[in-house]
Amino acid sequence: YSKRYTPPAPEVQIQLALPEEGFKVGPLAAFIDSGADASIVPLRYLRQLRSPAAGLKVLRSQWGERRPVDYHLVDIGIGEIRLPSIPVVADEL
Repeated sequence: YSKRYTPPAPEVQIQLALPEEGFKVGPLAAFIDSGADASIVPLRYLRQLRSPAAGLKVLRSQWGERRPVDYHLVDIGIGEIRLPSIPVVADEL
């Protein structure tokens, strides 16, 4: 658990890569939100990977706001585990 959040929240170290390529970004601290419907990755990391947008989706915030967002497919590494082609939402913040 990370003490950067109040209350403390689950956190894990991850790495990012384009599908079938070597990991190029990370390790990064990732907040685990078991109730989330999507994974969000800061756009600056997707730009480092030169990840092309795979498509457009509509993101709805917890307050009901809707906005179009690009999504990308990336491999996520957690320890020795590689999760292939995970759709993630790009976020500028």
